Amino acid sequence: MIQYLKKNIRLIILFVIFVWVFTFGYRFFLVSGDSMNPSKNNLDLVLVKKLSYDFENPRRGDVIVFYDYSEDDFLIKRVIAIAGDTVEIINGDIFINNKLYVDDFSYNKMGDGISYYLDVAPETVDEGFVWVIGDNRNESWFGMIPIYAIVGLLHE
Repeated sequence: MIQYLKKNIRLIILFVIFVWVFTFGYRFFLVSGDSMNPSKNNLDLVLVKKLSYDFENPRRGDVIVFYDYSEDDFLIKRVIAIAGDTVEIINGDIFINNKLYVDDFSYNKMGDGISYYLDVAPETVDEGFVWVIGDNRNESWFGMIPIYAIVGLLHE
């Protein structure tokens, strides 16, 4: 009987820990769409660390999940500029602080799939905001979002 009780208490404790971790620490999201190809594909299941930005700010290169109030949906994008940075798109190329932004997805120029993104005037990222874009640059939404809308950092 005591052995049975010990086993059940362990299971209950493990269950409580599991619920606590996934309530406060992590959350699963399903990728919807192709804006993060090739790094994340449509219908990929991803794990997000929800506490990531409770103690530090997002960094350039972070892949985040945030709530888009205008779409009433969660989106996954990459942070490419932080507060104080100036972002500009010239002929489909992204410039940050007047320097060509180059990362693993730069071969995919803005505007190849969405022509009205070919040129965007300089925009300085405000305090409390980050500038995000999908890895599939020619088919992705982009822009400035408030840090408070960020759910967490993609666990990779």
